[in-house]
Parts: sequence; structure tokens; C-alpha cells
Amino acid sequence: MAITQSTGPGKPGNKRLVILWILFLCINPCHLYPETIISQEDAGRLPIIYKDGIETEKIPDLYKNPLIYLCFIPGIIILIILLVVKKRRIHGLLLIFFSFCLITGAATEKKNFIEQGIKFFNSKNYRDALNKFKQAEDIHGPLAGLCYNNALCYYHLDKKGYAIFELYRAIKKAPMDRRFTHSLYLIEKEEDLTSQINSAPFIHPNIPFICMIILFNLTSIALGLVFRYKKGIIVIIFVLLSIGTIGVTTSFILTQLQIQEKICVVTSREGMLKQIPLPSSRTWVLLKEGTSIKVLGNAKGYYLVQTGRGLKGWIREADVKVE
Repeated sequence: MAITQSTGPGKPGNKRLVILWILFLCINPCHLYPETIISQEDAGRLPIIYKDGIETEKIPDLYKNPLIYLCFIPGIIILIILLVVKKRRIHGLLLIFFSFCLITGAATEKKNFIEQGIKFFNSKNYRDALNKFKQAEDIHGPLAGLCYNNALCYYHLDKKGYAIFELYRAIKKAPMDRRFTHSLYLIEKEEDLTSQINSAPFIHPNIPFICMIILFNLTSIALGLVFRYKKGIIVIIFVLLSIGTIGVTTSFILTQLQIQEKICVVTSREGMLKQIPLPSSRTWVLLKEGTSIKVLGNAKGYYLVQTGRGLKGWIREADVKVE
């Protein structure tokens, strides 16, 4: 690997690689815990996620909380202060302002449906386990760990299409968790599914959103410093921060567009893709159970869909599961 290659003692190249690797580990914490990474070659032995793991993975979508948008205000206020307040009063006003910029959290309620579902699962009572996990989902919402456990129950109930659908839901909630992506890979490989459509982004939207807040505030502060001090180095910093803000904003928008795409998976043994939305229409192609497709529209009890190979056609609503 690149990190183990020597670039010579004291050379900056090796240090940069080490720093980048450490940052990657911080962003994707599952690499720090090898015992949580799936190593089984058989999809039927995938490990279940226990209650503590599910509850610790409950990550709220920050961008859906209206109050979080107040975090954009500090940079604007500091910009105004730098533009209108005299130099000798700036330090005191900034100190007073930052003393009010503290954020607090709230505790979450815990239920025991997850523990009951795990007991049923360990006793191989997968149908009752699935019911308990669904009850837990009604309370906690579609957490990634619950969707993953649902997928394992469906897998053991020989409903591979529903299992793949739940794994796509888990990946959409936690796109950087390798347990989910590797589980999906194993099951799709077992079912010989290719050219699947992935509706989940590569990173959670919270990451570009937080970066966007930070860079926006820094850019606002840099703009105020440009007007106040008019130094070349500050202008360069402002330009770099502006480019970074545009970049993370674009990334956030792209993740939002991808998340808004509906997950659609064939759940019948063979999904008949027709040329027109009529039972008498000629079948265009047969889609395997578990095939991930993209919904383009619907009419007369049929979905207009597109496969990963770009083929379009109509499929019965009863033959697919749509998010």
C-alpha cells in the first residue's frame, strides 16, 4: 500500500500520506474496529447488529433541523462587526458573541423491541424477529442498524428481494458503513445480480453540510477581514475558502439529489418488464428477484422503470418494492 512505501526519512511526502490516512480513519470509524467488518464468505452467516450498536448509530439528519441553520449566523454577524465597528472594540464584542455560541443535545428514549427481536433471531424465529424490528422502527425510525437486521430476517425467510431492498435502505442511512455495503455485495453475488442501480450517496449528507457551515462562516469572516485590512494574503485565503464553500455546497446538493431517488427492487421471483402497461403486452425482459431499478413514473398499476443497463419498460407494482 502507499503508506508502507518509504519516501525517505524526513521527506514530506510520507508525512502527508500518514496525515491523509489518519483523516480517512476519522471520517470512516468502522476501519478502527476490525471485529465489526464482515469476513464471512457465506451470506447466510452475516452477523446481526445488537441493540447498543443500533442506538449508537442513530445519526440525525442535521440538515432537516431548522434550528441548525442558525449556525450560519455567526459568520454573518462577525462580518457586520468587522465592517461597521471600530478596531479597538472588535475584540471585546467577538468575545461576548462567542460566549453565546454553545450547542446542547437531548437524550433519546430507549425501547426493548430490539432486544426481543434479537432473541427471536438467535432462536431462528425470523418472522417474529422481523415483526419486533419493524415495531422498533415505528418508534425509532428507519435506523440503518434496524434496516440491516430486517434484511437478515428477510434473507433467512428466503425473500432475497426484500433483503436487498432493506440493505439499500441501510446504505442510504449510513453509506460509509462497510458492513452494509459488503453484505449487499455478498447477497447480490450469491444471486448473480449485476448492473444494479445504487440510489445511496457515497457519504452521509451531514458531512458536506457541516463542512458547508464551517466554510461559510470562515469565508464570511475572511470577507470582513479583506474589507478591513486589505492585505493580499487575506484575499488569497478568502478566495480559497470561497472555492471550498462552493465545492462542499455542490457536494451537499448532489447527495440530496441522490437521496431523493426512490429505492425500487424486484421482489417477485421473476419481474416481467413489458413494453406498455397492459397485462396483454409482450414481455420485454425478465428481471431477477433482487434487481435494483429506477422508477421513472407509474400508470394503471404499473411502474415505468429503467434498469442498470439502461433498458426501460413497465413492471407491475405488485412485483416490486418501492421506498
